[in-house]
Amino acid sequence: MNTNKFTFSRYASFFRWFAAVSMKNSLLTLSVIAAVAIIAGLVSSWSHFDSDGRIFAIILFVAVGVVASLVLSPIDKQPVRQQFISIPASHLEKYLAILTLQIITQALIVGIIAAADSLWAKSPGLFTFLEPFTLIGYWALNYLAGTAIRKFPFIYGILYGTVMYLTIIRQIKSLLGGEDNVLLGFDGFGSNIFTAILIVAILFLSYYCFKKIRYNTWFYQYTNTITQ
Repeated sequence: MNTNKFTFSRYASFFRWFAAVSMKNSLLTLSVIAAVAIIAGLVSSWSHFDSDGRIFAIILFVAVGVVASLVLSPIDKQPVRQQFISIPASHLEKYLAILTLQIITQALIVGIIAAADSLWAKSPGLFTFLEPFTLIGYWALNYLAGTAIRKFPFIYGILYGTVMYLTIIRQIKSLLGGEDNVLLGFDGFGSNIFTAILIVAILFLSYYCFKKIRYNTWFYQYTNTITQ
């Protein structure tokens, strides 16, 4: 079978398979995040303080990073990993299917936490503290960790994602005319263009890692033998 040419049917078939093997983890993750958001909202309500969206911004920041960095955790088990390798689909088809499911999951996470924020938080809301476009860049860095590192990827993702955005990117975007915010919410056309280019570059790098890295104990523990 020629897997060099992108075929939607193979992409859809792999997407259905990966969604099925990820279902248990996804439902558990969404349930935990919803529970944490509800508890945070109830505690802030019962405490009788006028809490703003800061607590929900923190919950979203952590949830997005951890879920992105654990993107390939469903294939850590040997039987699932063997199925993953043997399914007739190209690296690109597999990567795009996994990315699609990740985007859907992240959209549900944002929806859950935004709903809790609208119910319990006072103004300003969470997106005052966590600007959406910059959040996508932070997600991309954690997604890169999830595709490149197999041992504790969430630790590496949170660490270098946070450090990079709190140091290098803050300085560069400030030079481009952005304004500082609590969690790196910047305005300005130049800074948004920079962030968009960075996100695309990170996703290309994550695809390279997904396709090319040869594996030792700190990276993937198998070799993907499917041709490009």
